[in-house]
Amino acid sequence: FGSRARRSDRHCLPRACRAHTRSAFAPPPMSADDVAAAAAAAAAAAASERTGAVPSGDEVGRMGAEVTKSGAPLPRAKLLSSCGCCRGDIQPGEVIYPVEQRAGRRSRAGLEWLHWPCAVGMGEGGAPPPIPICKHFARSGQCQYGIACFFEHPPAVGIEAERRALARKSNPNAKVANRGDGRRNRVKNDSRASVMRRWLLDTCGVEMLRQGSGVLDVAGGKGELAWELVNLNAIPATVLEPRPLDFASCAGKFSYGIYWRNPIFHRYLHCSHDPAQAAEAPWHLRLLLDLPVLAWASGAGDKDGDEVFANGGRAARALRWTRKGLHEDGEVEQADDEEEVPGQPPPPSAPPLPPPDPCDGVAREEGALAAAPNEEGMGDGDGGVEQEEGGHGDGRAVDSATRALELIRGCSLVVALHPDQAAEHAIAMALALRKPFAVVPCCVYATEFPKRRLPGGAKVRTYEDLVEYLQGLSPHIRTTELDFEGKRTLLYMTPADVAAAAGSSPRGEK
Repeated sequence: FGSRARRSDRHCLPRACRAHTRSAFAPPPMSADDVAAAAAAAAAAAASERTGAVPSGDEVGRMGAEVTKSGAPLPRAKLLSSCGCCRGDIQPGEVIYPVEQRAGRRSRAGLEWLHWPCAVGMGEGGAPPPIPICKHFARSGQCQYGIACFFEHPPAVGIEAERRALARKSNPNAKVANRGDGRRNRVKNDSRASVMRRWLLDTCGVEMLRQGSGVLDVAGGKGELAWELVNLNAIPATVLEPRPLDFASCAGKFSYGIYWRNPIFHRYLHCSHDPAQAAEAPWHLRLLLDLPVLAWASGAGDKDGDEVFANGGRAARALRWTRKGLHEDGEVEQADDEEEVPGQPPPPSAPPLPPPDPCDGVAREEGALAAAPNEEGMGDGDGGVEQEEGGHGDGRAVDSATRALELIRGCSLVVALHPDQAAEHAIAMALALRKPFAVVPCCVYATEFPKRRLPGGAKVRTYEDLVEYLQGLSPHIRTTELDFEGKRTLLYMTPADVAAAAGSSPRGEK
């Protein structure tokens, strides 16, 4: 896009990223005349198909004018959709053009896609509206497509994004006000499972992750991370989670080819897209990772394994997911049967609840650890719909203590993405089993763990305190930041770190 600022924004891209982008993702060299002719012919053909009229030579030239200035072909539709202007169908393969979303319409990307002639008609002087700013560049100051990106990369936007990035580094877990005063922030971490998966592949490698029984995902929510590992990378995975698993969203993305849509991430896929291929479900250990289960799994307990496994399963099934979080059956029934009168205190049989935890209401036995909504309100729950109490949902059930122990002790790595109360136990189990791990803690739960202390004796009350406390479980634990909003500090140990820490033991909770 010769006249566009993206030619001068290369200072905003790391040198390695620029070289990689040019070599791996840039289109093959084409002359300006070839680009213009190809795009103009495609646009003319698309217009002719819709209207039945043959465009004149001047019209064809106008269709290719913007492409001539940009030096890159216009995008083409990959799926059947509707034009944001004429509301007619956009067929796969048609030339399309993005415009900023107009008032009254809602789209996650903030864009509308139009037929190319419709876009030309919306502009002035026979030219389409300005090309929108790249959302990735606006958010982070970087775009993995680099100079091959179709969207605008204004230097001023990149500088502002870099300023925000520096601010986040100084306080990486600070909340970002993005919905106005008095409203809960919308945390854009919908793809956090994919971000974690890509980090695991980059850091550990697919061959290491495939060893043994594969990856053990503690408090894995719906099981999205484990599902992606199994079906996109052929890595065995097990989810240790008290709730039933739900792979409906993953299966939909798989069927429609969403995982394969962006060529930037093709190197993180170890299979081709086949909608007819049946997806495989990961194993599901429906347990609460409480202290007895931790001791049994680590080989430090003296209780019978079958008894611990059975008790952990019963505790998990005694919980129900509602709009108020995880509750035991009796508590949910009591809450459903009683109706509080406005302005009156609760009846004696229903004592007032304590102040809510920042992660929303969770009622369970002391020491029971499970996934709950995080403090940004973006937990892996089902959006308030009560889930079934029995069964394993979409996961493959593990029904014996022997098989459960094989999956836990034979895992290649322990991962926990926003595991809530299970964060410390996940790290302690990995240390005891001498396994690599990657844990992103979220909520602090200071009232549930009042005995936690920092080296100086202070209580663990803030997120920064929690990260420091967990990192203190071993001098070999490292930290980094993942690329999504919300709590994103990752504590991890690689196989090399585990080898260096051989002989060390996890610090139990004081």
